[in-house]
Amino acid sequence: MSWRKPGSLILLTILALFIILPGTAQAFRINHARAIGFGGSLGTTPRGVEVVGWNPAFLGLQDNPRMSFNTPLVNVGFRISNDAFSINELEQYFQDGKLLASSDKQAILDEIGGDAFELRGGANAMIGGVSFPTNQVNMAVTIDMIATGDAEIDKDFLEFALYGYTLDDVGVEKAFHEMLLEGVVLTRLGLTFAKQFQEFEILDAEWLDELSAGISFYYNYGLEYGSMDHFDGSYYVQEDPDGNIMRMNGLVQLISPDFGKGSGVGLDMGVAAKVLNRRGVVGLSLLNIVGTVNWTNIERRVYGLSVDEAPPLEGLDDFNDWFDENFEPLDTLTSADDHSQQLPKYILLTGGWWLQEDWLITGTYRQGLNRVAGGTTIPRLSVGTEYMVHPMVPIRCGLGVGGRSGINWGIGSGIRYRCWQSDIGIGYEKGIFNSASGMSFGISTTFFFDAPPTDPFKTNTYWQREAEQSGK
Repeated sequence: MSWRKPGSLILLTILALFIILPGTAQAFRINHARAIGFGGSLGTTPRGVEVVGWNPAFLGLQDNPRMSFNTPLVNVGFRISNDAFSINELEQYFQDGKLLASSDKQAILDEIGGDAFELRGGANAMIGGVSFPTNQVNMAVTIDMIATGDAEIDKDFLEFALYGYTLDDVGVEKAFHEMLLEGVVLTRLGLTFAKQFQEFEILDAEWLDELSAGISFYYNYGLEYGSMDHFDGSYYVQEDPDGNIMRMNGLVQLISPDFGKGSGVGLDMGVAAKVLNRRGVVGLSLLNIVGTVNWTNIERRVYGLSVDEAPPLEGLDDFNDWFDENFEPLDTLTSADDHSQQLPKYILLTGGWWLQEDWLITGTYRQGLNRVAGGTTIPRLSVGTEYMVHPMVPIRCGLGVGGRSGINWGIGSGIRYRCWQSDIGIGYEKGIFNSASGMSFGISTTFFFDAPPTDPFKTNTYWQREAEQSGK
């Protein structure tokens, strides 16, 4: 005898949707189309307004376009990932209306390594941005929207949701432990400054061709925040002459503010250089080194679950109705207390080398500094390459290892025509296509003015050729 009703999986669906629907992990700009195509190793190639969120110092390099801007709708990206199931397995087990056999349920649990199942999601959209020069520095103004969500679901809870209780549980007390759930949606208004330096003694070195530094300031406006602060529960099953009786107790504490009651600041810093006759480029940036959102008018709801009689094992028409009748709020407290949320902080070290004027290879090392929603302290290394098969058409691929994604692959392409540049990128985590356990997708369009149609390294030979052509 077992509780086989598939409606119990709705609990898991609700948690999954909390992650997917709000849904950046790996820093706030990792869902950019070119970044995805490079496997995350974009750091040496952003130009113009695209440097925001990666390294503001690139805005000050000599080959940076004098002006650029991008627009909403065509600058979006998202990422959905978990640490257990591939896309094939999700399609196999979680079809609408599918009744899971015992072998299916056990296979699901066997896929989960450790004590918890992790879900991650994120999305970003550029609302608008423009970069332009001034007498002293190059500047950029941007506004974008970001969403991030994380969840850790206890494996014992998944087992209970899948199996309910069986006769093997009679006389045995079982418990599921504390789980985590957090999500945030915010907009950022950014102001970036970058300047090239020409009077430092270090610039006399033969290997150093350019040096610039940059800084980005952000005003973070929080739109929505929610977290599950505490989730513990246990259940006990005993058998009496009238049948099975389940006694279950649980406690859930949810935290959320009123809509639109959050604000904070952010800060990125970076340096960049062209080296070895401009054939190499390196950069070091501190992303979100200051990054907070202070939420006000926090509302905490405490729910409890106390059940003395189990639902009937046969003929259960609607699990949701039974759950709603027994899962009731114990207390609701609204207070004006603040909640300060830390945003992900990263160190980003990047390098690139032009094998030819139309062939670039890149490498990026990313080190997280705090473990928060959307962030991790696990280091990450990624490499990528871009080849111009035509002056208008680049192709890209890349590989990343570490961080929250494990092993991931990326491919991408685009089109460049005069001032117009559009890109698309697709990435997969721990597999390719339907064998992957996560995927990323991004599209972007940026308009560059007074900039070359490609990104060749600027050797002395290149400049000499440009001068000869312009003199004809």
